[in-house]
Amino acid sequence: MLPGFVESATIVEAGSSKIGIQIDAVSAKLAGKLAAMIAGKIDGTGIVISDGNVVINSKNLNANDLLKKLHKAVGGKGGGSSNAASGRLDKQITTEQVIEILKGGI
Repeated sequence: MLPGFVESATIVEAGSSKIGIQIDAVSAKLAGKLAAMIAGKIDGTGIVISDGNVVINSKNLNANDLLKKLHKAVGGKGGGSSNAASGRLDKQITTEQVIEILKGGI
């Protein structure tokens, strides 16, 4: 199940890094594992948003900074480290909105 979602993640170039985004594909319980699998597959960053929860796993961008950018745009709470961050978003957002938000500051 999860490998299929890794393959279908939307991949975006952010400078010299890659970000894989998957929204509402899996339960919040599996979001962390999927984010890590995406990050590993693309050797970059995996972002999974599910039911208002967001999980970011990153090999080369600061996961906590990316989470803060999302929070600044749509509200929410959470935190983490440069490698992994998680939290809640106050609004549902689309893949396109995530791309717009993150490209605005990378």
